[in-house]
Amino acid sequence: MIRVLHFNNTIYPYDVVDTALTRFDKAKIELLALTGLTAPPAGDYTVGEKYRLHCLGYKFERRNYSKMFLALTGTIRSFRPHVLHAHGFDENIIASLAVKVARVPCYVIGRHYSDHIYFLTRGLKREAYLAAEGFCNKTASRITVPTEGVARILTDLQGVPDEKVTVIPFGLDFNKYRASTPEAPARLRSEYGLEGKYLALACSRLNPEKGLEYLLRAIPRVRTVADDFRLVLVGSGSQEARLRNLRMELGLEDVVQFVGWRSDAMDWIAAADLVVHPALCESWCQVLFEALAFTKPVIMTPVGAAPEVIGNNERGRLIPPGDSDAIAGAITELMNDRELGRSLAESGRAYIYHNMGAERAARNYEELYYSALR
Repeated sequence: MIRVLHFNNTIYPYDVVDTALTRFDKAKIELLALTGLTAPPAGDYTVGEKYRLHCLGYKFERRNYSKMFLALTGTIRSFRPHVLHAHGFDENIIASLAVKVARVPCYVIGRHYSDHIYFLTRGLKREAYLAAEGFCNKTASRITVPTEGVARILTDLQGVPDEKVTVIPFGLDFNKYRASTPEAPARLRSEYGLEGKYLALACSRLNPEKGLEYLLRAIPRVRTVADDFRLVLVGSGSQEARLRNLRMELGLEDVVQFVGWRSDAMDWIAAADLVVHPALCESWCQVLFEALAFTKPVIMTPVGAAPEVIGNNERGRLIPPGDSDAIAGAITELMNDRELGRSLAESGRAYIYHNMGAERAARNYEELYYSALR
């Protein structure tokens, strides 16, 4: 048996970390998760019920680096893990320092983000982020990434050796993909005046990297061929005011609705006819899997897991980033051929159920730990 310590700011119920931790073989792996903040329960499930969890009670951010470092090194010395698996940028800055002070046989980086450093920073700030990331990458024994696209960023752009990078798709717990009640989707449509409408849904943070401006600019073309088309944006973020202004400039107040951050996002996906995600960068894209789990056709840019999941357009539609005409064309195609949309969604659902289950991810992590220790 080996001891594995996971280090992450917050572990949420059914997120990719929790989903893996609950499925590790306890005869092979003794687990401890060290987190900063507790997460609220989901229904009757609370994080840490199926593995040991120690919460420090503060957010993992730069002003707490010294406390994070002392807590992690202290836990390493008391727990004596064979493997330290740290998730996230700040967590790995601390982990890469801690393993040099309190030695750990194997240090694994869980890289959950894609090319966000290149997209969101520039100049000296970008250089500083890349230098810090480079130090972590050099210190780590292995780096796990969820997609081939993220792997190429490390190997092609940052010069990380191929043998250090392992692609392990995040494990999905398909039990969580359900509406809150059978009546919830119809209730939402009635409440928001969407009965009898073809409903396209975008569900994400309203941030620049999500490409929602290009989606809004596609809608005038769509509405010229379909009076019953509607778009709902679920989420909040830094670009909300700008996107609302753009909706007004385009004259789309009667077609596009903003409903804010929602705890019932699954109900909205269940209510939708189509899910659109025009992101400019993405590491994984949870909404892709949520949509396909509900057998909803997906239009998405080739970021995150989309190229693997959608393939050569046989399980959805891939469109170029920042291309409003392509978004409009794909929406119109699937709106006019609903049987095609159902067929694509059914193929996508079958693909993720076969390739991206939580049990498979847990076994892949176990194999990685033992291989790295050997």
